[in-house]
Amino acid sequence: MPPSETFDHSTTGSSFHQDARRARIEQALRELPVAEEEIAGVATQINEHFLTGNTEKVHDDSTLFDFRRKVSAVVERFSPHGLTLEDYLTAAVKQPQLICQAPATIIGNIETVAEHFREHGLTLKKYLTAAVKKPPLFCQS
Repeated sequence: MPPSETFDHSTTGSSFHQDARRARIEQALRELPVAEEEIAGVATQINEHFLTGNTEKVHDDSTLFDFRRKVSAVVERFSPHGLTLEDYLTAAVKQPQLICQAPATIIGNIETVAEHFREHGLTLKKYLTAAVKKPPLFCQS
């Protein structure tokens, strides 16, 4: 990996910082089995919607960009309930915050909703099946 480069979010008007951050996002997305033609759109959404509000400096080796670990943690937790990497990434391409958020947040959201509606017959498997079809459900708490 090249030497650490700093991305300064406080200079969001600077094309260098925007371009460098976007390149780092794209690099992190390429560590996942995401189609090349989808990477540009997802990177744009992540860059514009999920990283621009942060005013602290973020280095290219920040855990913020560890998308593979974040995605894997969610998939590993719910694979016994039928969630596959392919299904989760399909949902994440439509809802990029699934790639950015802490796995504990996504896991907590899913488990909380499933538990809340358990008496009504909702299982984790049923909820995950619905969430893959409607990705915003992964973000409901």
